[in-house]
Amino acid sequence: MKDQITSSSIMNPVEVFTKNASQIETATKARMPTEDTVKCMLRRKLDSLAFLPEKKVLEGMDFLRTIMPPEATGLVNYFDTTYVHGSYRSVQHNPNNGIRLRNIAPFYPPSIWNVYQTILDNGHRTNNETEGWNHCFPKLAGHNHSSIWTLIKKMRLELSSDETKLAQFAIGNLNK
Repeated sequence: MKDQITSSSIMNPVEVFTKNASQIETATKARMPTEDTVKCMLRRKLDSLAFLPEKKVLEGMDFLRTIMPPEATGLVNYFDTTYVHGSYRSVQHNPNNGIRLRNIAPFYPPSIWNVYQTILDNGHRTNNETEGWNHCFPKLAGHNHSSIWTLIKKMRLELSSDETKLAQFAIGNLNK
């Protein structure tokens, strides 16, 4: 896919999105049974929104709504409400003016999960470092479900250890 990105395709990300969505669909159909193919295609198309420029995510979501099968409506609505457009809430009902709605921002807006600029900047697309710490912390705490007091004590020890390492690194006594 990287070799398909050219200066013209960066200028027209919706075109890249559409082309890659159809390639993913074709590859998926060749490998999976029919029912799973639809679900897999749907998830991959929704996931591919993360690779559009942030300003084009709304347009991409609107496009996906036009090509999704009717049985995917529930998932598409959930994804749209939670990650893209948000939802609407009635704020006033006036018999003369009708119902007035207010847009509620999505719980996880595209600014949080969009990786388009990160990819262009050759940055990290995952949070593996954080996941590594989360995996090691139960070992530090002694077991998976510690009491809050044990957790606070162990976090203080971890913080002290990190501060010591940073101070040693700052004066040149510790290699990164």
